[in-house]
Amino acid sequence: MDEFARFFPDGDTLDPQAVRAAGLVAMPLPESVFGGDILDLGALAKPGSVVLWSHEFSRATQVHPGLTLPQAATLVDELCAYDLLLAFPGGLRLWMPGGHEFFVLFGPADQLEAVRQARIFDYPYAEYLDAPHHSPRSREVLAEIGRRYSIA
Repeated sequence: MDEFARFFPDGDTLDPQAVRAAGLVAMPLPESVFGGDILDLGALAKPGSVVLWSHEFSRATQVHPGLTLPQAATLVDELCAYDLLLAFPGGLRLWMPGGHEFFVLFGPADQLEAVRQARIFDYPYAEYLDAPHHSPRSREVLAEIGRRYSIA
C-alpha cells in the first residue's frame, strides 16, 4: 500500500485515525505552502528523494517519485490547485488540499518539533482563526480542521 492510499483511504481527505495508527503526530497550519517552504522543510529532512502525489477529484492519483527538493518545490507551485501529499525522506509528510486555506504537516514527533524550532511556519493556526476576514462559518470550519488535525 502506498502512502497516499494509507493516509487517504477515501481518496480525498487525510484520515486522522490513519495518522494516529501509524504513531505519528500532526499539526494544521494556516494559508499555503510555497516552493521556498519545501526547500526549508527538505533541509530538515534526511538526505534522499521526495515523493509527491497529486490528486484531482474523480481522477486517478498521480505519483511523482524520486524528486529532488528543487523539483518538488517547482511541482508544488505548478500543481497547487490539486490535493497534494509530499513525503520527505525520514517520514515528514505535508498534505496540501487544493483550494483551501490550510495545510497539515504530519510525521514523527521529533521532525515536527524540528520544524517548530526552525520557525519555518511562524503564523499560529489559533491566530489565523481570529483573522477578521473570516466569516463565522469559515471560522467554524477552520476550527474543526484545527481540532481534527492537531494530533499529539
